[in-house]
Amino acid sequence: MWRYCAYLGRGDDVGDLVQETYARALRALPRFEGRTSGRVWLLAIARRVCADAVRGAQRRRALEARWRHERRPSDATETVTIELLLDALAPERREAFVLTQIVGLPYATAAEVCRVPIGTIRSRVARAREELQASLREEDTG
Repeated sequence: MWRYCAYLGRGDDVGDLVQETYARALRALPRFEGRTSGRVWLLAIARRVCADAVRGAQRRRALEARWRHERRPSDATETVTIELLLDALAPERREAFVLTQIVGLPYATAAEVCRVPIGTIRSRVARAREELQASLREEDTG
């Protein structure tokens, strides 16, 4: 299993891929009908785990490239300021804000990603904006 995941995972943490394979297998064990050997069944699960990991890595790279291309700060100070302001937000608000305002996901998609109702995403983003605006006002006056 380790070698198979190492080959298919393309640089991802092989331990995580193997662990996810066994976790999925344990969850699916009640549905295993025994039409194939257990080994073939596990390898099929591993193939899907590795494919999911590769697709996820491709999506992350594409989003990061898009973010870097669209958002070129004027200098390093601006980058640090943005990161510090975002880090000061509560994790739930930061996640909702980044997904919708920085990554550009629709609110409905962000709600699916976070597994919360769309109204929760809207309120988290609104509160994050309020906190960011207040922090910026404090910086300007302080």
